Amino acid sequence: MIKTDFTLVIRVIQGKYAYLLCKQERNHVYLLCKQELNMKILGSFEELVLLAVGSLGDQAYGVAVKDLLEETGGKKPSIGALHSALHRLEEKGMLDSWIGGATSERGGRRKKYYSLTPIGKKALQEAHDVRAKLSINIQGLNLG
Repeated sequence: MIKTDFTLVIRVIQGKYAYLLCKQERNHVYLLCKQELNMKILGSFEELVLLAVGSLGDQAYGVAVKDLLEETGGKKPSIGALHSALHRLEEKGMLDSWIGGATSERGGRRKKYYSLTPIGKKALQEAHDVRAKLSINIQGLNLG
């Protein structure tokens, strides 16, 4: 393992992610580099919801997203928590939604479907890129 006097820190600064490269000497910390990341703040659960919506394509509605998260992600979110996340992602401009037709299997109720917006796809790409940059020097880990 290489010993270094530098520290990489990720912080939210004024509502945006930024990574900072710092060096500590005695009782002082010097900021060597600050790089803002142009992504809106995206929580880990929100990221999983975006991935599930994208994976489901035109069949992405609440229960289908919940089922996919349970099957593939090991998450068992309540339907309320999921709907809150879907609403937040819509407010952030990462998801669009539309109401489907009424079906007899749902007692005449209609489903609300979701799709990724270009902003949502960009947020997923940036989250992936940040992970790739931060993990590149971890031996035995390939996030490809």
